[in-house]
Amino acid sequence: MELVPEVDNATTQTEADMDPDRIVVTTSEESGSFHEAIAVGVDKSTQICPDDPEIFEFDKDVVEILEKIVGTIMVQSMGEVLEEEEVSSITKQKNHHKVRMTVLLGDRPET
Repeated sequence: MELVPEVDNATTQTEADMDPDRIVVTTSEESGSFHEAIAVGVDKSTQICPDDPEIFEFDKDVVEILEKIVGTIMVQSMGEVLEEEEVSSITKQKNHHKVRMTVLLGDRPET
């Protein structure tokens, strides 16, 4: 099933009947390419209020996100280090037990 977005009253900012006299052609000296700039339309802007709670405050919000990520990684890393130490300790204990049993059983007379 193909999802097709519905479009209602779609408009563009570009005028359909552009006057060719308003087209300005410029060239770039370095690349030699041509660029067309059309002086039409209305410039838009957005006013951002500094106290708006919906605005993402980069410095504050990124610090919180990074602290959470770094904290999670540190906890996971410590768990992995402890697991490696535990496996190493168990391996040493098994080897020590194996050597002890070999020595003890090696000293017994055969029956």
